[in-house]
Amino acid sequence: MRVVIFLLFFYSLALALTPDMAAKNHATYYKKKLPFICTPTLMLNDILNVGNTLIYRYAVKHARKQEIKRLEEKELLEFIEAIKKENLRTACKDKEILNMLSIGVTLDELFYSENGELIFEYTIEDRDCKKLQSN
Repeated sequence: MRVVIFLLFFYSLALALTPDMAAKNHATYYKKKLPFICTPTLMLNDILNVGNTLIYRYAVKHARKQEIKRLEEKELLEFIEAIKKENLRTACKDKEILNMLSIGVTLDELFYSENGELIFEYTIEDRDCKKLQSN
């Protein structure tokens, strides 16, 4: 039964004519599975669609604003780059995500501290996966 539901969802997504329809279908389906623990320090709390953009809101566990501020700029940039690289690699392996990116959906990734303060954000677009795949 789960396979049938997934296939129906996948085909409805594949047949979605517009990027905003694809983003809405994706957000509606996956929002039911949240919160999702990605790693011991990273939890996906919310997925929203705004037009052709999917907004992923992550909580970075054990990261309070004062702890982040204590990191040297180089350490903070390395931390951000490691998360960004892993998320990009994961997104670019997912056929559903690749299909959405190819029709114009963008992914906004937002990372918050445990007390709700924005730590960093970035966007994944189709060209990012194409660049990664060409390397």
